[in-house]
Amino acid sequence: MSSLSILPPLIVLLLHVTWLPPVAAQEAESLMDRARTLYGEGEYRRAESTLRGLLERQPGSPQALLWLSRALDRLERYDEAERAVKEALRADGASPENLIQLARVYLLKDKNKEARKVLDEAEKLAPDNADVYYYRGRTYGKIRLSFFRPGTAERESRIRDASYRRAIELNPMHPDAFFQLGYDIEEVRNDPAAAIDWYFKQASVNPGHDEAVKRLAICAIKVKDYLQGYLLLQQVATAQGSDVNPLIEGLTGQLEAYHYHTLDQHERAYLAMRRYVAVLSETYPEEAAELKDLSLVASSKEAEAFREASEQERTALWRTYWAARDPDPTTRINERLVEHYRRMIYSRLQFSGGKDPWDRRGEIYVRFGHPDDRQQFILKSGEDVVQAIFPTGIRDVDMIRELSRQRLDMQVSTGAPIQDFGEFSARAGRETKSVAFPTESWVYVPFGLEIFFTDQRNSQVFDYPLQVIDLPDLADNFGTTDRLAYNFLNTPRKQVEELVRKVSEFHRHDYGGDPLNFVYYLASFKGSDGGAEVEVAYSVPSVQLGNVEDGLGERTWLSGRLALQDMDFNFVQGLPFKMGPLRRPVSEQENLQLSTGAFRFSARPGEYRSAVSLRDSISQKYGIFTSPLHISDYSANQMLLSDIKLAASIVPTDGTGLLVRNGLSITPHPARIYSHATPVFFYYEIYNLERNAEGRTSFRTELEIAASEPRRNFVFRLLTNLGRLVGQRSEDQTTYTTFEDGGTSVDDFKYTSIETKDLDPGTYTLTLTVTDLLTGGKDMKTVEFIVVRG
Repeated sequence: MSSLSILPPLIVLLLHVTWLPPVAAQEAESLMDRARTLYGEGEYRRAESTLRGLLERQPGSPQALLWLSRALDRLERYDEAERAVKEALRADGASPENLIQLARVYLLKDKNKEARKVLDEAEKLAPDNADVYYYRGRTYGKIRLSFFRPGTAERESRIRDASYRRAIELNPMHPDAFFQLGYDIEEVRNDPAAAIDWYFKQASVNPGHDEAVKRLAICAIKVKDYLQGYLLLQQVATAQGSDVNPLIEGLTGQLEAYHYHTLDQHERAYLAMRRYVAVLSETYPEEAAELKDLSLVASSKEAEAFREASEQERTALWRTYWAARDPDPTTRINERLVEHYRRMIYSRLQFSGGKDPWDRRGEIYVRFGHPDDRQQFILKSGEDVVQAIFPTGIRDVDMIRELSRQRLDMQVSTGAPIQDFGEFSARAGRETKSVAFPTESWVYVPFGLEIFFTDQRNSQVFDYPLQVIDLPDLADNFGTTDRLAYNFLNTPRKQVEELVRKVSEFHRHDYGGDPLNFVYYLASFKGSDGGAEVEVAYSVPSVQLGNVEDGLGERTWLSGRLALQDMDFNFVQGLPFKMGPLRRPVSEQENLQLSTGAFRFSARPGEYRSAVSLRDSISQKYGIFTSPLHISDYSANQMLLSDIKLAASIVPTDGTGLLVRNGLSITPHPARIYSHATPVFFYYEIYNLERNAEGRTSFRTELEIAASEPRRNFVFRLLTNLGRLVGQRSEDQTTYTTFEDGGTSVDDFKYTSIETKDLDPGTYTLTLTVTDLLTGGKDMKTVEFIVVRG
């Protein structure tokens, strides 16, 4: 019961009241409704203006003053909010809502004790008001149990827990109490798995609670239960129907990406991550910009160019940078970029306890990924770090730590300089009561480097140990000075700076198997429809397939992918293919053979970056190689050449098939390596030749063969001429041969072979130029081959 209700009637009549006529009362009520609506829409300034207008009509209105205080505290004008709610209390001191608002303002001004006193008064008036207990829980600070004042922290944690649970009991639809209880369980008790359920309940009753949604995803990632987090968020989204919080859609993408990443389903992970980044760009643009900050991984020169570039130029730089690091261009996604996003999210979750977006550990993690070994321990002031680190049993890791200068000499202290110059010392920047520091040792085997991080201020911000160097008294004491310089240059900070200067980022992509070596070659021709048809030939040495002695079987299959990217690294097309079954060698001593396969596909004309990957189904060996590809526009009305197709043999045939062109069976030879006495066969086609009045064509063929190394008396002989020989000459390491020929077809083809017995071992470049003698049009193609000793 309100204390106002038990006052004698006469006293009530004497109280100051503002009487309004009915019309004015209706206007006041309308203004109050409008102010509440504006407040609910987050229009706090307009709500303030409306409420001040109402107070001009109705001075001292407790209700208007209460809502004015609420609007002002949302505008972070806490002193004004305090004055407004205190004026409301003078008009209605028995209102629990006024008392709760005053407690809230005190809480925002870090006056926790004052807030508790006010809440005690509010509880007497309204013991069933959930906000009394909710704000009481908020007045107790969140202190991690593992650090200072463990007894006080445990007591305050119990109070918070009881307060939030009581608030939830009184108001099962409370807009924030579930979240605060979950956050307490996650951060103070360090139990993210238990916190997930409370975040889920909060998001269920208040879908617009972005922090609850975010923390649910964060906890799911912490405990690596990505699927559970995804399903819970999906439940929340389903309950919302069509009005889904966009952040939920983004975070489900984030959890999907993590889930698929653990399953090595990189394409799905990438697509989910793209959805997450897109939503993040709308909801948290600054955080999204961090995900696309190239300076986090680039060299200093690249980072400077990125910072100075326009938005459009940055987009191009970003795409080019990551495309150049794509470990598998045959997939639709860039696995390295997926890994970059994963590292950034991991760093934000694991290394941001005291600094946003992360501390020094996050910087290193984003550049170089997870260390080969990470040890966490508490290092006491003055304690030698050697005593705190345990051997791992991993030879490379333990050797690096054994040889690490940092490991042998590093100590942390509370502030007093250490005079022994043989010790590497680190100190806090200020005196502290603590005598122990959380410390981490990271080892990266590829760089032979151990890095230390310490939290020397117990602020959850890890950084390189702070360095103390005391100069010697005598300037000519070069030995001591040299020792000091050596120590300084071998601090974690300096060593990392030197590493970043040489290697700005690092990633070892897991292809799921040992390397598989193979070769491939692409040649484009005019297809039957006038478009381009590309022939792909590839060869795998049988030794790459292992042998039957391993017990895995006598035969295997190869599965592969081909992809084309344009010169801006955009994916254009791709297709899978298979080869097999292939006989595996019986033993290691079996004579080596090449397993060769081929296929065709159609493509548009243009300049491309091609990539072909192969995986052996038994050994899981995996190989990927890239090559530039030019495809001519064969629909153009001009004389054109196909690519030159090198072959192991070319023979006439009446048959048909993948290896047959124009009545010739052409055995591909993608390795393009020929032993002595093995002819170099090659085939090409000529298109769009002009006919004369008699219906005949006439064209000249110039064949140039150049050796990469200087040669004396360099000559070659064709086993079959390409027409009538009209000239031959040699210059240093290049020979030229010219033929003239003609026919009746506007499209023609030619083939021959080069005898290799008189050629020295080495690399040779064959250049073919064909000129239409009727129009003067010409085209040129080149190809390389290698001659080795038989």
